Amino acid sequence: MPRAARKRSAGKQRRTFSLAPDVSSFLDEFRARIHAPSATAALEALVREEKLRRAQEELNAQISAFYDSLSEEGRREELEWAEFVHAQGMHVEE
Repeated sequence: MPRAARKRSAGKQRRTFSLAPDVSSFLDEFRARIHAPSATAALEALVREEKLRRAQEELNAQISAFYDSLSEEGRREELEWAEFVHAQGMHVEE
């Protein structure tokens, strides 16, 4: 294998998949939409999107658990902080 090819594939694992025609078509359409250089790059992007989605779901669950665990006094305090931030013209980015 040429030296440049070895460097390019370093850190990657070769995998072989057989895809249903509709899934293959979707991957090709996704690849074109994101201008990915290869089907592999498109598949990696899809997997990364799913990983990010799952991490966001987990974070949302943790945030919900935190707020669900607050006492009435704690909820009032959180509301006061939110009102203060709003009054100061600040906002929190999602």
